[in-house]
Amino acid sequence: MLRALAAAVFLSCLAAAGANAGDNVNQSGKFSIWVPDQWKVTQEGNRIRARNPRDTIEVLAGPLQDTDADLVDEDVADFVDDEIDDMKITKDEKIKLGGLDARILEGEGADEGDDIIFRALALDPGGTAAVIEVVVYGDDDIMDTPDIKRLVERILRSLKPI
Repeated sequence: MLRALAAAVFLSCLAAAGANAGDNVNQSGKFSIWVPDQWKVTQEGNRIRARNPRDTIEVLAGPLQDTDADLVDEDVADFVDDEIDDMKITKDEKIKLGGLDARILEGEGADEGDDIIFRALALDPGGTAAVIEVVVYGDDDIMDTPDIKRLVERILRSLKPI
């Protein structure tokens, strides 16, 4: 028993050492995602939420609630709609990411009365695993800047099944 516990601790340390700075793993959600080190990150069950230090950009990542949902299902849009008020999708595109089927959503909405812009990526890990999704949203004037667009793209493309 003690030997098994020591092995588990050792393997956990190896996994943590192999992760890049800013990588966040959610074992119950079976995914990892990168956000900048200085962002506040919280684990919420099988999801990860992160906010930038100025509280102007927010990230939510996790598996879809319906584990049988596919990328084409409304559940992908519902993930975003549950987070953003008055959500309107302006772009919906299927892509391949790292050899996996994925779907990109872009649009606008409101968060606590403020106009926001969002980008979301849903990724199908294949097999019986649930689709995982990340939505990044923030104030419309901030999300449109080139530096933030690059940052958002990096966050979206860092979503990985584990």
